[in-house]
Amino acid sequence: MGDFECIIWKVQHGSAAFLRTPNDRTIMFDAGCSEDFSPAKHLAQNYGLDPQHNRLSKLIISHADRDHIQDLPNVRAFLNPRILSRNNSVPEAVVFPSGPGNLQEPLKSYKHMNDTYNSPLDEADKHIPISNWGNVLVQTFRCEPKHIPDCPKEGMKNNLSLVSYVRYLDTEIVFPGDLEPYGWHALLENTEIKQYVGVGKCRILVASHHGRESGIRYDFKGKKYVYDAFLKVMKPNLVIMSDKRGTETTDSDA
Repeated sequence: MGDFECIIWKVQHGSAAFLRTPNDRTIMFDAGCSEDFSPAKHLAQNYGLDPQHNRLSKLIISHADRDHIQDLPNVRAFLNPRILSRNNSVPEAVVFPSGPGNLQEPLKSYKHMNDTYNSPLDEADKHIPISNWGNVLVQTFRCEPKHIPDCPKEGMKNNLSLVSYVRYLDTEIVFPGDLEPYGWHALLENTEIKQYVGVGKCRILVASHHGRESGIRYDFKGKKYVYDAFLKVMKPNLVIMSDKRGTETTDSDA
């Protein structure tokens, strides 16, 4: 058995992370990139991954915003993941607001993968038992449109982000995509995530919506207040953000 490795890249206003389990299985969380850095190319060049013989084991996409899927064409070309996870309950009209025809990249690659990855998992690829993945627990949690009936239409994609939870020994990491308060509330009320988070000695949260104000603050009747129900459950020791420096919407007080 090898080592557990997790890399969370700074890709400006984007999201991309990589995990390698002790039994050498590989997972990528989101496929963001920056102007001068492609995580997919980096993995192909430095980790021996390729599209045929040593494919990426799994790609988990929180949601189909450009900053989370910009590197998808390179992921397909250089890594060709064996397994794709996403929240397939998100309405097509939300994912492709201009319609599914004549799509530009990266949505073109997203639609191709969404349409072609449709086979059930083999028993050896399931995350339970955790021995399949080198004793690394990986769980994903999702809400459906019915769980956020009051969410404004423009926020639905963010609030249906697929949330990933990782635990290895005493370390736990949560990748929440771009969840905003509507999604956080629905997640706590309609999934089992509260049974998992907050048990590790080292608890790492990748900040929702890149640490921006919209990820943690409600705006109700002209008043803003922090939605901290999840933070109280997890009590993270470390919060990681990836955003462009100096962006005016970054929440410096939270």
